[in-house]
Amino acid sequence: METKKHVLIRLIGLLTILLTAFSCSNKETAKVSVQINGLENNPAIIQEQRVNGIKILDTVFFNSKGKLKYTFEVKQPTFYNVIIPSGSDIFLLLYPDDNIKITGESDGRISNLHIQGSEESAKLSLLYDSLYKTRELLKGLRDDFNASTDESERNNIVKEYTKTEESYKRYSTQFVLDNLSSLTSIAALYQEVGPNEFVFGRRRDMQFFKLVSDTLTKYYPKHRHVLALNRNFSSMMENIQFQRIMSEVENIEETRLPELKLPDMNSNIKALTKLNSRYVFLNFYTHNDPSNSEIFKSLNSSFRKYAPKGFNIYNVYLGKSVNAWKKTVNFEEINSFVNVADTAFPYSQSRIAYNVQMVPSNYLIDLEEEKILVKDLNPADLNKVLAELIK
Repeated sequence: METKKHVLIRLIGLLTILLTAFSCSNKETAKVSVQINGLENNPAIIQEQRVNGIKILDTVFFNSKGKLKYTFEVKQPTFYNVIIPSGSDIFLLLYPDDNIKITGESDGRISNLHIQGSEESAKLSLLYDSLYKTRELLKGLRDDFNASTDESERNNIVKEYTKTEESYKRYSTQFVLDNLSSLTSIAALYQEVGPNEFVFGRRRDMQFFKLVSDTLTKYYPKHRHVLALNRNFSSMMENIQFQRIMSEVENIEETRLPELKLPDMNSNIKALTKLNSRYVFLNFYTHNDPSNSEIFKSLNSSFRKYAPKGFNIYNVYLGKSVNAWKKTVNFEEINSFVNVADTAFPYSQSRIAYNVQMVPSNYLIDLEEEKILVKDLNPADLNKVLAELIK
């Protein structure tokens, strides 16, 4: 018969096991299962992407069947890398309770990678895959340029290099606009196609940092990467005048918007900053632009959807012909907009105030905060931006 002492020891041991099990069950975790043919018995380095750098968490091995399983402790959405020393990487954005399955092939580099169970990780993987392919294209062009001695051939290579960069910039811009409320947009903002060659490295690109920063702060106000993005953006604004980055507007006080007071079709003066809407799309156009129909079709769609929620369009005609302006308004069926005309262009106050160098040109404005949010936004993408701004 067991003594009371032995019974007590057994009870303590059982209690310890139960407490340990309970503690483990309450950990916020994400489970990842990887099956990569061609990586049998190969090592993989698990890394966490932190704000201030990379932290190596573990080194694990694929088994003899090319399988690997790993459980991550995840308290908030976190970026991870699974690094294969042969040169392949798997990028993940994990959330608590994620259960992800990854499959693919490897022949020196992972291909046909498929991520199931995490839409965010799938987006991130697609982004980096596109980035690495672009890097390889650009590297090949640089090698061709250095190997060539023919001036004409080198000029063609430079043109192709520029074309490739611009194509990837368009892809990345669309990615950001499509994923404003996703943390993957942060990864897109900091892409490099080469050492210190940032995809979003121009002054005008700061508008995207602002959009992503404002949007993600609504969804993840305490996330460390979002807080770091906010700090980084603020630091950039301290060194570069806000209006030059966001709108390239000359002679504007940083906290004020330039006023526009122009006549509408009934000769009534309409003031831009007096509109009873928070968000205003300031659009400059001329009557003989072939892109008008497509632009106004998109703007009509945005207006119908968001006008009841505090959105308006201040539509500025730039030209000499009042009759042509009125015909355009009626033909394009944009009578619901605030339609005004600036017949003094190109020597007008609106050109000076908003530095209009070419048409069409536009600004998305927050009247409540008296600031320009985006310059030259594709009207087809306006709905995406408004969907994040107007809740």
